[in-house]
Amino acid sequence: MLFNINAEFAQQPAPRPIAEVARSIAFSSLPDAILVSGGITGRAAGESTIAEVADAISGTGVPLLINTGFKTENAAHLLEHADGAIVGTSLKFDGITWNPVDPARVNDLMSLVD
Repeated sequence: MLFNINAEFAQQPAPRPIAEVARSIAFSSLPDAILVSGGITGRAAGESTIAEVADAISGTGVPLLINTGFKTENAAHLLEHADGAIVGTSLKFDGITWNPVDPARVNDLMSLVD
C-alpha cells in the first residue's frame, strides 16, 4: 500500500505537521511506501518538506517517494532525501498531463537517475 500523506487534491480536516503524519503512518499502518506531493499535479513539494518527512521516517525501513513534480530540473536535489519517485507529467510532450509520453524526456530523466 502506498500512502499519499498530503495529496495534491485534498486537505486534512484537522491538519497535523507532515512529519508527525509520516511517523504515525510508518509506525501504525505498515505502508509499502510513503508519498509526498506538491500543491498540484506537476508541482513538487518543497525540498525542506521532503527532507522533514525523510527524517521522520528514517530507520523505519519505509521508502519515501516523490509523488508530484519530479523532473530533470529537480531530480538530483529531491533524490538526496527520497528513495524514488512516481513520474508522469514531466515525461509527457511539452510537460502537459494529457499528452503522450515523450521518449526524449524519458531518456533525459533516466540519464540522471540511472
